[in-house]
Amino acid sequence: MRNTHSATRLSVWVAFLLTIAGLSPSAQASVLAPGHIVPPGAFFPGGTLLASKSATITTIAFSTSFTQWVYRDPNNTWCSTCLDFVYQFTTMGPAVNNRFEMSSFAGFQTDVGTDAIGITDPISIDRSTDGALIGFNYSPGIEPGVTTPWLVIETDALAYSLGCVNALGPVSDLDRFVGSAAAYEPGV
Repeated sequence: MRNTHSATRLSVWVAFLLTIAGLSPSAQASVLAPGHIVPPGAFFPGGTLLASKSATITTIAFSTSFTQWVYRDPNNTWCSTCLDFVYQFTTMGPAVNNRFEMSSFAGFQTDVGTDAIGITDPISIDRSTDGALIGFNYSPGIEPGVTTPWLVIETDALAYSLGCVNALGPVSDLDRFVGSAAAYEPGV
C-alpha cells in the first residue's frame, strides 16, 4: 500500500515539475476556439509528410506564392496520430499582404502558431465563429520578396481533404460593382 501511495505522489510531482518547466504541450499552446483571437505560439511540426501542394494566388493588387504541407505529427497537441497543416507564403508584390486565411477547420480543435517566433511574426491569429476559417494577421504587411515562417495549425483531425487558402492585401479603392436599388443605365 505504501509503494502505491509513493508512486502516486511521485507522478504528481513529475507532472507538476514538467508543467513549471514548460515541457507540457499546454504550456506553450495557443488553442484557438471558434470566434476567438490569440497570439501565435511556437510550433515545430514534423513527423510523417502525407501531402504537399504549391500554387500562386494572383489578384489585381498582388501575387503571392504558397506551399502547404500536411503532417501526421507524433508531437501534435491533440494526439500522436493527429494532423498538422503547415503553410508558407512569399509575397511577390507589388502590394503587401496583411492576412493569410485557411479553411475549412469547422468541427476540429486547433492549436496555432509559427515555427520561428521573432521572425516575421503575425500579430494575431483568429478564427471565424463557425470555426471554418483561420486567419494569420500582419501589421505592417509582408513586403514583396519576404517569406513568412511556417504558419502551423495543429488539429485533432485524423484525415484531410481539399480546402481553401487566401492571401489578402490592403484595401484598395478600385472600381467595383455593388448592389443598387436603381437600374443601371449605360452612359449615365
